[in-house]
Amino acid sequence: MSKKNNQKIIISNEELKPTVLYTIKEKKASLLGVIIVFALFIGVVYFLPQATALYEKYTKKDDITIPSVKPNGDKEDDDQDADVPDVTLVKYNLSDNPTITNTDIIISDFTFQDGTLNFKITNAKATAANLKNKKYYLEVYNTSDTLIKRIKIAEDNYAASESKNYSYQLNSTNVGYFYLKEIAVDNYPNLNLEEVENRATLTCSLDDEILVYSFESKELKNISHTLTIKNTVSDYASQITTYQALATTYNGYNGVTASLNAITDGFTFNTTLDLTKANISNLNNNNYYAHKTNPNIVNFEMEARGYTCS
Repeated sequence: MSKKNNQKIIISNEELKPTVLYTIKEKKASLLGVIIVFALFIGVVYFLPQATALYEKYTKKDDITIPSVKPNGDKEDDDQDADVPDVTLVKYNLSDNPTITNTDIIISDFTFQDGTLNFKITNAKATAANLKNKKYYLEVYNTSDTLIKRIKIAEDNYAASESKNYSYQLNSTNVGYFYLKEIAVDNYPNLNLEEVENRATLTCSLDDEILVYSFESKELKNISHTLTIKNTVSDYASQITTYQALATTYNGYNGVTASLNAITDGFTFNTTLDLTKANISNLNNNNYYAHKTNPNIVNFEMEARGYTCS
């Protein structure tokens, strides 16, 4: 028979006491930490508007300033919309007899009569200037805010402070105002020419003059130029002498062929350029472009000179 365990179990009447496992010491914030946090807060507040604007530019296309030149090759609309981005334009009213000035030129003495716009361009510098490579355009609007014509201007050599007069025929009965723009080549509208085996042509005509530009893989390769002189012009004999001499000069250049051909009522002056060989700087003609020039450039600039291109 087993013995009974006489050990007594004693239950303490004392209150339960918490057991301390680990003591966390409270750290005082350092002065450097406070300064860094404060600086970050100020930075966020200061740059928040700029960050918001950049975000909106990225997400909202309407808020981005872009040129209004259309990239779809629609020539009829493109000529109305070529623009210069990020430039504040000044509107010049014809009725105010304006003078338009920039660092290179002064445009003044505007008149419009019988469909012809006349004005004077003066070299703004006291030294000679060659502005043929400049891309200055005068945009002419009627009183109904419709673009009448975009004119490529100042494609000339000027002596110091020299003035020259210019006239342009407009298809309009009235002129309201002008804008002067410098349009970069990159902002010219695209032109989609119909190609056959990577070859295409662009024909530009004005009065008695026709220029045919031949492209290969969208690069200019040849130019054919025909100018017709009628025997009704007052200085017809002088014109024959002038173009005979010019043909002789042109034929002395590599890649250039020129000739005079008699027709019933006058003569034609024909020039053919092989741009892989010809140096167009010898020919002093703004309508002649260098080898590999893009058709966008030829079309946009020729139409701004008054030619009809197709």
